[in-house]
Amino acid sequence: PKVAIGLHNLFFSGIDDCLKLVPFLKDTSPSQRAKLKQGLQLTALKKDQELFSEGDPGHEFYIVYKGSLEITRYDRKRQKEVVLKKVGKSDSFGEIALMLPGACRTANVRAVGDSLLLVMNEQVFRNYASLGQLDLNDVLMRPHIMNTLQQSRVPFFEAIPEEDMQDLVKLCKIESYKANTTLFEEGSYGEKFYIVWHGEVNVHVAGKLIQSLGSGKYFGEIALVLEQTPRTATCITTSQTILLVLEKQDFQQFFHDKREALSEVELRLLGNKCKMHTILHHPLGLDIFTRFLRSQHAEENVNFWTEVRKYRKWAEEVDLLAPVHHEKCQSSAQRIWKEYVTIGSNQEINIAASVRQAIEKEIVTETAHENTFAEAEKEIVTMISRDKLSTFRMTEDFQTLLETIGNYSDVAQLAKHKISMRGSPVLKRRVLTARATARKDKMATWKTVPRLDLSHVCDDEVDIKTKDLEEKDERLLTQSQKQRALSPTNHRFSG
Repeated sequence: PKVAIGLHNLFFSGIDDCLKLVPFLKDTSPSQRAKLKQGLQLTALKKDQELFSEGDPGHEFYIVYKGSLEITRYDRKRQKEVVLKKVGKSDSFGEIALMLPGACRTANVRAVGDSLLLVMNEQVFRNYASLGQLDLNDVLMRPHIMNTLQQSRVPFFEAIPEEDMQDLVKLCKIESYKANTTLFEEGSYGEKFYIVWHGEVNVHVAGKLIQSLGSGKYFGEIALVLEQTPRTATCITTSQTILLVLEKQDFQQFFHDKREALSEVELRLLGNKCKMHTILHHPLGLDIFTRFLRSQHAEENVNFWTEVRKYRKWAEEVDLLAPVHHEKCQSSAQRIWKEYVTIGSNQEINIAASVRQAIEKEIVTETAHENTFAEAEKEIVTMISRDKLSTFRMTEDFQTLLETIGNYSDVAQLAKHKISMRGSPVLKRRVLTARATARKDKMATWKTVPRLDLSHVCDDEVDIKTKDLEEKDERLLTQSQKQRALSPTNHRFSG
């Protein structure tokens, strides 16, 4: 009996040691692990025995108690099975099944030698999580989501500071779909952005297959930044598929107080179709636009916008009822009033008389607050958007800005207009290679880039030029870009 008890204790202490090394269980207490051990099961595998195959429904999470296993996946391009990872004692795998019971396995697992596994099913884990008040998405999925975002190399996420990526990860969701599920149809309005975690999605335009998207590919990003945007294709899963999903509402929530980072995303996605506020909130874009307005003798408008934005951000962060802050607020408001709003001032802006009078009343009565200049700010942004934006987007400086930050809206236009269905991957590499070369050259000579001076052009001529530009806006790939072609690379669909 003493030997049996000793072996029993040794066995269970070994289980305890294994549980401590599982990432989402490492901070559990001895009493919590004791409860969890009661729900564990054991599975023994012989050498070369398969545990499960890619595509099988998953319901269990595994911890290696003894032995070693290989995790493999069939590579379609190389047409052979490749080893993704080898796992040994105390390693674990299969946690997606705990979060998405029944979701397809994303790889094959085979025993390299005789092995013994600890098995936890989703019900045991959920009972344990409820007792420990654990956030399932936080403990299980966050590392996988972060890894997927990094491996997919989504270009416009590069604008997000690394320290903020964890907050974005919290907003992402994992969704599982059966084969032949229509995710969305061409012409429908988009509210989600997708990254393929596992499986495959076919992209159809006008009923014709234009490409297939496998693991790591993404689509639907235009829906994140444009309101009521019709999908440009129909997307259908070809097999059991797991997708990483970010909804527009969550995306906007994340960027609520990160306006500069959002402007970078919008510029990369929208390119020549970007709005005025996108340029104003982008540091480099604002600098270039300011120089452009200076050449147009309209610099006072962007100077006013910059001053008011600084004033409002400061006023929103302090208690204006405190005497010291109230006094500074009134002083700052009076300075902006005298410099930009007073008739005949050095940098007088053109705003409605009623708006000017409303500001003057608050200045005189010393009741200025964070929104004192809000209406004037809106008027100025509307005016420069109407009168200056189209002309600014025609300048070489603006095109250089797009190339510098890595705009790729031209590739989206290819998918939208079904240009060269089979050749689209070829064209993508041509575009990216040409852009990389141009970006390197233009960044090196940024200060010497000639600027288009249209100060002498009358309004009618500007309207004509703007109309011509908009008509050509869809043809973003020029003949010169096509001639600098190389070879195909992985293509993506913007949705």
